[in-house]
Amino acid sequence: MLKEYVTTITNNYLIEKNLSLKNNSLANYIRTEPKKIFTNDFFKSNQYIIKGSAGQGNWATIPWLAIFDKEITEKAEKGFYIVYLFKSNMKGFYLSLNQGWTYYKKTFNHTAKKEILLVTSNWQNILAPYINNSLFKEKRIDLDKKNDLAKGYELGNICAKYYDSTKLNNDELKTDLFNLINIYRELKRKL
Repeated sequence: MLKEYVTTITNNYLIEKNLSLKNNSLANYIRTEPKKIFTNDFFKSNQYIIKGSAGQGNWATIPWLAIFDKEITEKAEKGFYIVYLFKSNMKGFYLSLNQGWTYYKKTFNHTAKKEILLVTSNWQNILAPYINNSLFKEKRIDLDKKNDLAKGYELGNICAKYYDSTKLNNDELKTDLFNLINIYRELKRKL
């Protein structure tokens, strides 16, 4: 089901974003389908919030699906979370351990990029033993579009894995997600 979800997005997003976001079936699918995908006991616990977004008011340049540990954050604007970030050209996506860019922008304004990069680098160093023993070795991600949020996602990436949208395997997607959740748990322990 996870493969079907990401494939539906990569195959249809560029066409659908030319239409109205309001009442759009793809936008609704992006928001509601994660609740059906993540139905196992692990995600049924009250520990995690799972949310997909195609944008608010307007289509997002970079749609996403995020997993928030409620003890760390409940939204993408601040804190640390796991997120699937789709490239603007829909040729692929990243599974990323990331952080909320909006917090840095609002809090630090002109030095926001410097501050988020400092925190990113620190967490990459702290989590290096876990990252180096995983498939999440991409420290830099490229979402293609250089709007503010895309740039913030790129700067906030702690570790990631890239997927070509034409070469997806559902078992690999699930295994990778659980492996990244283990890294996320290590981050939580060290907060």
